[in-house]
Amino acid sequence: MSSSSSTSASSNPNEKKKEKKLKKFLDKNSSGVNRFKALIEYIEKCGNDVEVEGMFKANAFEIFSVAHEAFNNYEQLVRKGKYQEATVQNLHFVLRKVLTHLAENIRQRWHVRNITNMIEKSLNILNRQQYRVAAFELLLYFYMDLGEPEKDFLNLFPQCIDLQPFLTADGYSADHKLRQRVIQGDVVLVPRAPNSTATTKEDSIELLSQYLNFLTEKPINFEQWFNWYKLFYMTAFYPNVCKQIGLLDPADDSGFRDHCPYDVQALFADKLAHWMSNDAIISWLWCQADNALLMLEIYRQACSMPVGRAESIKKYLSLFFDMLYVKPPAKLPEANLNAYRKWFFENIIYIAPDGALQPDHVKLVLEVLSYYKKIVQKAWSSLQPDIRQTVYVSLVDLASRILQRPDTGGADHTLAPGLVECILYVWLKAKTVDPTMWALLHERLRSYFHRRDAILQVRSKLTQMTLIIQNYLHTFESWDRFIEKKNKAAQTQVKKPSDSHTPDYREPVMPQPDPGVSQIDWDYPTAQSIWYDLLESFRYLNDWENPALHFDGIETLGNIVDLLLSANQRADYLEDVTQRPFISLVSIFGPWLFEAVRKPPQFNEGRALAYRSLGRIICRHSHINLPRKLLAHFYDAVQLGLIESSGTKVSHAILESSSSLFSLAFPGANLLIPAYLTEIRAVFMKPDQVPEKVREAALHILASLICVPTHFQGLSVPVDQAELRKRPDLQQADDISSQPMLDLRDVRPKVSNLLVLALTRDPAPQHQSLAISTMTSQIITELVSVPASSHPTSPDGEMITSLLKNIIGCTLNSPTGSVALASLSALSAYYDRLVSVDDTVASKILQHLMQNVASKLAMAGADEVIAAHYACMLEWVMALPVSFFDDAKLLKKLFWTIDQGVSIGRPAAGQGVTDSTLRPPSNLSTSGHASSFGEGTYSGGGASAQDTDVRSKVRRAAEQMLVYLSNFLHNFPPDPHFDILNSQTLDLEPDETKPTTNSAPDTTSTEPQSPRSASASSDVAGFDAPAPLLSPRGADQLPLGTTLNRIGPVLWYTANKVNVFSMQDVCSHAQQALSDDVVDALNWTLTDAHYVHYFNEFLATQDLDAAVPCWYEFQQYRASSMDPMAPRERARAIVRSFLSNVDRSRYDGRSIASMEQKVSSQCPEEALFELLVAQFNYFRQTDYFSLAQQHIARLTVRDNSGRFTWDLQPLYELTDPAGDLVIRKKTYESRQMESSFNPNNMPEGTFVEDRLGDDRASAFVPASMKPFDTHEAQAVAEVSDLDSLLVLLSGRADCVNASGDRFLGKPLQLPQPFQQGLRECEQILIQQGGIQNDRVAVRKRNRPECDTWGCVLPERAIRYGKLHCTRLLMSHLGWMSLEKNAVFQPLDWENSKFKRGMRQLDSTTYGREVTKVGLVYVAPGQEDERSLFRNESGSSLYSEFVEGMASVVNIAEHRAYLGGLDRSGTCGATLPYFHNSTAELVFHEVVRMPTVHKDPQQILKKRHVGNDIIHVIWDEHLRDYNPQTITSQFNDAHIIIYPLPNGLFRVQTAQKKEVGSFGPLIHNMVVTKESLPILARQTALNANQVVRSNQEAYLGQFVGRKDALNDLIKRCGVRKTYNDFLFDLFKLNV
Repeated sequence: MSSSSSTSASSNPNEKKKEKKLKKFLDKNSSGVNRFKALIEYIEKCGNDVEVEGMFKANAFEIFSVAHEAFNNYEQLVRKGKYQEATVQNLHFVLRKVLTHLAENIRQRWHVRNITNMIEKSLNILNRQQYRVAAFELLLYFYMDLGEPEKDFLNLFPQCIDLQPFLTADGYSADHKLRQRVIQGDVVLVPRAPNSTATTKEDSIELLSQYLNFLTEKPINFEQWFNWYKLFYMTAFYPNVCKQIGLLDPADDSGFRDHCPYDVQALFADKLAHWMSNDAIISWLWCQADNALLMLEIYRQACSMPVGRAESIKKYLSLFFDMLYVKPPAKLPEANLNAYRKWFFENIIYIAPDGALQPDHVKLVLEVLSYYKKIVQKAWSSLQPDIRQTVYVSLVDLASRILQRPDTGGADHTLAPGLVECILYVWLKAKTVDPTMWALLHERLRSYFHRRDAILQVRSKLTQMTLIIQNYLHTFESWDRFIEKKNKAAQTQVKKPSDSHTPDYREPVMPQPDPGVSQIDWDYPTAQSIWYDLLESFRYLNDWENPALHFDGIETLGNIVDLLLSANQRADYLEDVTQRPFISLVSIFGPWLFEAVRKPPQFNEGRALAYRSLGRIICRHSHINLPRKLLAHFYDAVQLGLIESSGTKVSHAILESSSSLFSLAFPGANLLIPAYLTEIRAVFMKPDQVPEKVREAALHILASLICVPTHFQGLSVPVDQAELRKRPDLQQADDISSQPMLDLRDVRPKVSNLLVLALTRDPAPQHQSLAISTMTSQIITELVSVPASSHPTSPDGEMITSLLKNIIGCTLNSPTGSVALASLSALSAYYDRLVSVDDTVASKILQHLMQNVASKLAMAGADEVIAAHYACMLEWVMALPVSFFDDAKLLKKLFWTIDQGVSIGRPAAGQGVTDSTLRPPSNLSTSGHASSFGEGTYSGGGASAQDTDVRSKVRRAAEQMLVYLSNFLHNFPPDPHFDILNSQTLDLEPDETKPTTNSAPDTTSTEPQSPRSASASSDVAGFDAPAPLLSPRGADQLPLGTTLNRIGPVLWYTANKVNVFSMQDVCSHAQQALSDDVVDALNWTLTDAHYVHYFNEFLATQDLDAAVPCWYEFQQYRASSMDPMAPRERARAIVRSFLSNVDRSRYDGRSIASMEQKVSSQCPEEALFELLVAQFNYFRQTDYFSLAQQHIARLTVRDNSGRFTWDLQPLYELTDPAGDLVIRKKTYESRQMESSFNPNNMPEGTFVEDRLGDDRASAFVPASMKPFDTHEAQAVAEVSDLDSLLVLLSGRADCVNASGDRFLGKPLQLPQPFQQGLRECEQILIQQGGIQNDRVAVRKRNRPECDTWGCVLPERAIRYGKLHCTRLLMSHLGWMSLEKNAVFQPLDWENSKFKRGMRQLDSTTYGREVTKVGLVYVAPGQEDERSLFRNESGSSLYSEFVEGMASVVNIAEHRAYLGGLDRSGTCGATLPYFHNSTAELVFHEVVRMPTVHKDPQQILKKRHVGNDIIHVIWDEHLRDYNPQTITSQFNDAHIIIYPLPNGLFRVQTAQKKEVGSFGPLIHNMVVTKESLPILARQTALNANQVVRSNQEAYLGQFVGRKDALNDLIKRCGVRKTYNDFLFDLFKLNV
């Protein structure tokens, strides 16, 4: 017994059981089965292997004997067909313990035969797989215990794993065979399941994996174990390489010749990944030549694995890349390593199969490409040149295997971008300059260019290299500072401000840099070389046969051109260009582009891009003078494209890219004028088929040609008739093709015709605005260039007339109407020249504007354009001579138009203008020492900034026009020496053809006119006037009384700046009232005050005097959208009363029946109208109608200076219906004058009575007036003075005054306080009248002869008290009347607030619109803000320009608008200033402001110029001006002027995107020296107006000044009656 058996038993129960089992095992008398069972139970109850190992070593013989006996016993049972899996498991368990704890015994070959037998029978291929796996593990431990197993034992290893399943599972060909013998005996310990009697591929892989895992876990004898694997299994897996290394006979044809089973390869990759952590293993694998060859074969076959094994392929790639490039074996010779490295990339290409690619290939190939990038990023510098070349070649070979096949849209299409990108990246990252490699790349790329993605990838890398190149060509310090400032400004504002740009501005092309390219350590020679090599890829671009791909290629070149041009635009200016490298765009890209433009029509897409790039390269402002040969070549290409490809994208590209061609003064550019004009005509013939940008470019080209006829007079250019005749459609459209030579003078009408065509055909409003502005500039250019004596029938006159007609026709369009009106306003300054072209032009324009107002005034949505109409009319009225308005008919229409605008939103139609509408605002008090007849007198306070009326814009514009006319029109005495204009008469005549006064005054009268007024009242001949607002039979017409009641106060208010005026209403003698259509005749009659009077008198005889007023009231209700219930009921009552008493025999029965039917309906007004029709038909047969056709009414108004008064009520004399009506108008004389009236004693220019024809006159006779009987009429006729007339009338009951006195001539008894004041006033007036008469007499004597211009100035007028001038002014304005009590607001004029407010009024508000414009001179070489502000003088040409724009005034002495400049001299001594009747313009000229040399930023200058919203830039620099040069939140619009070498001037305009169109100067326009200052100034004014119109808070200077005045009146008003004010006014001591 063992010593261990003598060990005392433990008290632990488990120990007792263990001892018991051990005793049972050692009991030799027990059966072998029981002893084996006891052994198993003992081992299980042992706590650790140490105890087991001790027991095994002590009882080794017994243990093995029992185990062997148990195995034999089980073998006997198996032969009997009995199987016990538990017994097999226990046998393997005990055998594993034996191999583990008795390794030393086995190494001494103890029972090795028996052990081998047991393992072999367990490895039987027919056994169940799990027991074979356990037996294979026992075999491996057995080999490990043996150390160096004998051959007999070792031969068992290759028979364990069955390789036959791989042949059938992986689809090998039938000629493949294996020379393997597997273990297969007659004893099967545990048979397989009936349905799986054969081994599978998975069974074999499991055993292989078990072996490789054992090899991995026990690396002590790795070499021996790997060699066994190599000898017994790899010879089958890789037979070809094994033959090379001598492991197989070269004649042996067994094994997997095509490829190793894929599962085996995948398994080996997993195990190889584990071996990577052991440097010794990796070194042994690579340093042994046989192993290295085997490893390379493994890698080669891995690259050829199917894509379904992508994960294994990726693993092999990663392992071999790491072993060869990342961490190569240290002991491996360098030559071998280089060879192996080359092998890696030489075989990697086989990942792409020869057949079709699968979708899974995409990720796999992209994984492969990542190793190319890694090698060039991390190991490139350490590689030998031959390896680098291998990398290059293998990469393009891989790409070729994939990309050279047809593009079917599959995986190859998906891989194309990545492949080409990787190729280019490797070439760039490696900074390849080897011509051989680039030649290889160019050859391969050309084979890839059938794929669009290849072209795009080359474009991308070429773009990145261009970004590198441009940083060597330019510096961008100024641009970087600008972007930095812009970003800071954007961060401080809630809303990011937009930048000002020209119309053809292109955002800087600034692609995002690719870090993979930009972070390479470049030098300029290398970068330039690679950039040229990349461009060389497109060497044969124009040989490509696919138009779409050709387009992509040309687009690539165009993008590079744009990128370089953008860089040039942003680059810092260098005076010495030799300081930096230079690239000639024409030299590099010209050959491609010039060749591309001559491709056939199917390549038009690419041709268009080529033309666009050519235009951008050549048609730009540059310091480089282009060679004439190049220009000739360019002109030839352009002309070819315009003629042969007219109407296509090619010609459109030419127009768009060369819109500045004629504005750059290129030599010989005029040769292209015929071709351009022809193509522009084709563009506007079908504008809907042409892109907007092209149409805009066409207009810019026309703008650059407007001064060609005047500047190049006498020159002609040839016309290519042969080419033009190829296009019959062009021949029909223009006559250019019929002329061999085109005289440049003929360009004038052709340009104007094209502008008209563009205006009428182009639907885009912005293009219409450009056309209008160009027309305006052309007119002004012609007016200032052509002598003023040009006859209207000359070509110039015809052109101007035609352009004017089209401009006027656009005034109602939206939104071009504002541009058209601004253009007309600009032309008003040239009235003196326009009349030489057409002496009726002003009348046509004014009448058309008035007609527009009449037609659109009722439309609330047209407020903007209607307000602009009033502003335009104001400009023309203020520009015309005073004599122009001697035409009473035109003046009536003008004031009618003003009245309509002022009255909009006021009392309803028909109410007239009453005292309530003339009353000042209710918030004003009614007392004070001074009186203010403010701007709100006529219209109830006018439209202030606080107006809530939606029509306030129109009303404000009309009021502004009214105020201007009140202050200027007819307000200047003919003799400048007279303080007071004693009298003046204003006659107003109604229209004789259309006397409707609610609609527009007639503009189509053909009545002969006097020579003096012919031009002022001519018809709008040749202009398309809109239709009248109302038709002749319109149901919405309002009575004439409505308008007459309004126009009276308007005219009185406007014209009574003079002492005396007369208003005359001459009745029309037209025959409208006799029209055969009774309804038309009645409609006309109801709108004529004169006829209505007689018709109403007739109706009174029929007891229907309420009919006409009821009809008027109903129309007023309808016009004001009120419910006409009340007038309808009155109409129903009137008709029913008539029907109840009518004599039916006198009227048409059908008419009576119709009235009876309609009077009971919902529309009794229709019955009332039929009643009026019936009565009117009867009225035309009476004497009342005869009288209405014979007589007129005339109202004479006397002066109110204190010497004469007037009576506004006419006197009527009516003897019988058939008699004559005589109107006599008398004057009231002052008590201090003679009682008898003597016309000879009247002041010069006044009159007592006016008669027409036979001294008869007609008037509106009140129906309540009792006619004179014959006796009274005779008595009245004999009266010669007023007092006698009053005595006579005192006898009439209807003339008794309110006090009951029978004598009308008795003076009223005034209260005592007023009597004293009246006597003082009388004394003052008598004294003042005498002095005035003396002064007049003295001046008459001192008046010089007619043939001299000199005169003797009078002495200074004597001032009688502080209020002397006030009395004269009020007398002058006609305000010295107690009837004006309601419209005056007395002010406390001695109050300090009032005086301070009046002093500040002119410094805070202005009567005219004010504009301040920054005027900047840019000298050559100046591009930044600081250098511009340091300028202290400009060139002589610039100085001439400034003098032409404005007058230079002394700031210290100037009392008008200064634009914020200080009079103290800190802003300079002088400034350019311009003004007209409605506007003031101040230029903040940089060179006139003092320069503070210590201040680099010149804050003083920038404070003014930077805050201007309009900038005029005079640029003599060699590059275009950048509108963002002066950084500011303002600078909304820029007008940039460039002097040209040919004496003309190019204009650029830039504006923010929210700024609308303005003119007359537009972008790319070329103008003459004479017209430039005028056009620039007007454009600045218009631009300011456009910018201001977008500002909701800005209401204009007129409104602001009126609000300031109203506020002053409100604050300083006092409570005092007007009587008290007059009493104070006429005190002797004041």
